[in-house]
Amino acid sequence: MPPLTDPTGPGRLVIQARAWAPAAAALIDRIGVGPGWSCADLGCGPSGILDLLARRVGRTGTVVGIDRDIAALLAALTVPRRAPNVSLRPGEVTRTGLPRGVFDLVHARFVCQEAGVGPLLDEMIALVKPGGFIALQEPGPEIWEIDPAPLGYPALAQRVAAAFLRRRSGTGPALAEQLRRRGVVGIECRQHRLRFRGGHPYASMPAFALAATRAALLKTGAATVRELGRLAAGLEEASRDRTVRHQTFPVWQVTGRRRGIRRSTETDSSAGE
Repeated sequence: MPPLTDPTGPGRLVIQARAWAPAAAALIDRIGVGPGWSCADLGCGPSGILDLLARRVGRTGTVVGIDRDIAALLAALTVPRRAPNVSLRPGEVTRTGLPRGVFDLVHARFVCQEAGVGPLLDEMIALVKPGGFIALQEPGPEIWEIDPAPLGYPALAQRVAAAFLRRRSGTGPALAEQLRRRGVVGIECRQHRLRFRGGHPYASMPAFALAATRAALLKTGAATVRELGRLAAGLEEASRDRTVRHQTFPVWQVTGRRRGIRRSTETDSSAGE
């Protein structure tokens, strides 16, 4: 696994993908991804949901991952036993260069804040075939809950969340409305949170988020060096203490279908509309 010291590096993304894998698996099972499907995972990073999709589509299906972060793609290439039906390409999630209108499923997770909601949705809809599925997973603006909380955490965490989620129009119901405006049908919207104790690998994420936003918080005066140092130490301790309870920020899963009827690899009876 890549090193975990870099708050913006592949190691953090691998931990994140593993933590959310059960929710992602439930998502693609609800969609009905099956043998022979063609799928794209935009902003896949070093892991994404590539392997989950590869197992569902089988030898007759294909999965392509797109990411602009070359280091993340290189980390993805080193994964042992990665399925041969998975290909990886460098590129922007809003300008993938992939063929238009050919995918049964186009998925993106945790990329709206950076890519921009409108350009991302337009690209996803352009890539999927008529009757095919668009699926997004995006965090809500609520903070990560820690009980008992480190000194100063609740107040400062609100400021960290504001810096970390700069564009909140990419959450849940707002995403669903954006899809409706673009003619997407069959839209569903669900919310998931994870709960665990300190010692879980994902319990380190608040400390990673703080480190990733430290410069912005100092620049805007949202926090002092002393405040950030004290909170960082408290978060590190909370991530290891098995008596501490963690509840993540919510993640919204939003799915819908491009209007039309799929002409191939049809596995569900409700794809046409």
